[in-house]
Amino acid sequence: MKLSLRLLAQFLFNILLVTVVGGLLYMFYKAATTLVAGQMISTVSLSLFVKGLVYTTPFSVVFSELFMALYLVRHPKFSVLPVVVYVLLCAVCWAVVLPLYSDFSTRSTAVPEPTETVPLSPGFFRQNDETVFYYATVAADNTTSGLCIDISERAGTVYTYSDVRLPAEGNTFADSLIARSIQFPPLLTRFFERATILCDAARIAQYRGCMSWLCFASLGLALMSALCFRRFSAWKLINGTLVIASTLALLELNALYYQGLLFPSVVAVLNRQLPALYGIRNPCLVLFNLAVFVVFSVLGLVFTLCSRRREGEK
Repeated sequence: MKLSLRLLAQFLFNILLVTVVGGLLYMFYKAATTLVAGQMISTVSLSLFVKGLVYTTPFSVVFSELFMALYLVRHPKFSVLPVVVYVLLCAVCWAVVLPLYSDFSTRSTAVPEPTETVPLSPGFFRQNDETVFYYATVAADNTTSGLCIDISERAGTVYTYSDVRLPAEGNTFADSLIARSIQFPPLLTRFFERATILCDAARIAQYRGCMSWLCFASLGLALMSALCFRRFSAWKLINGTLVIASTLALLELNALYYQGLLFPSVVAVLNRQLPALYGIRNPCLVLFNLAVFVVFSVLGLVFTLCSRRREGEK
C-alpha cells in the first residue's frame, strides 16, 4: 500500500515538475528568438510561460508514465497493487487527461504571443551562406552600411556597401548570431520533430471523434506494457534500460508511421486489405500497438514467474 501511495505521489510530482520546467524552457527559448547580439534579453513573459505549460503537458504525462515504470523497476516487490495503480493512472491519462488537453490546447494556444521587432545591432560580423557582413551602422529604417567579405572558393573579394536595406529574417531567430549560438544536438532535434508529429496526430484524432482517438490511444497501451521488463533480469540497470529503450522505440515507430516513412508500400497494402471495422483508422498501426501490448504483457508474466523462481532458489 505504501509503495502504491508513493507511486501516485511521484506521478503527480513528475507531471508538475516536467510541466513547469518545460514552460520555463519554452519561455527562455522564445525570448532568445527575439534577442539581438549586444542587447539585453527580456526573459519574463507570463503568456509565453503559459503557452509553454500547455505545450509541455503531453510530454509530462508520457514521461511521468515512464518515470513510474522506472520507479517500479527500482522497487521490484512481488505486489499486484502497485502495478494496478500504474495501469489505472496510465488509463486515466490516455482516456481523460490527454483528450481534455487536446481540446484545451486548441483554445489556449490561439492567444497571440508578444512580438517585438528589434533592429540588428551594429559592430558585429554576421555570416550569410558564403558571405560575411560587418554592419558598421544600422539606421532606424533597417538600412545598413559596412563591409562585405566573400568566403567562398573564390575568396578574396572584399568591398564596402552603404544604405542597403536588410531583408526580413527568414528563420525563427531575429539575429543569425543567436541562431548559430543556440543549436540543438541532432538527437534532440529529432526528438522534437517526432514529438511534433505525434502531437499533430493526437489533435487530428481528437477532432475526428471518439473512435479515432481510441485508435491513436492504442499507443498508450503499447507504452504501458513496457513495464514488462521490470523483472527481465536481476540487474535493475538492465531492466530500466530496456524500459527506456522500448518506450523510445515505440514512440519512434509510431511517429514514422504517421509521417509515412514506416514501410509505406507495405503499410498501404495492409491498410487496404484489413477491413475498416467500426470506423477504425490506421488499422495496421492499431494492430501493431495491440500486438505489442499483448506480447509485452505475456513477456512480463513470464519474467515475473522466472523472477519468483530465482528468488525461491536463493
